[in-house]
Amino acid sequence: MNTIAFNLAVLKEANTYYFDDIVFEKEESGNTIPKTPEEKKAILTQALEEWIAAMMDATDGYVKSWDVVNEPG
Repeated sequence: MNTIAFNLAVLKEANTYYFDDIVFEKEESGNTIPKTPEEKKAILTQALEEWIAAMMDATDGYVKSWDVVNEPG
C-alpha cells in the first residue's frame, strides 16, 4: 500500500485547490534485466577490487588491515 500526502496548508488564509487530469505512474530506474549469478559475482568482485585498491592508494600504506565483514547475517 502506498500513501500520497499533499501539504497544501502552507498559507494561513483559506484556500481552495482544484486538480484535474492527474496521472500517477511508477517509474523504474536502472537496469531491470535480470543478471545470472555469475554476472552478479563478476560485477561485485570488480567493484570490490576497485574499492579496495582505491582505499589502499588513499591511505598510502598506513592501513595494513581492516574488518571487512562484521557480523554478517
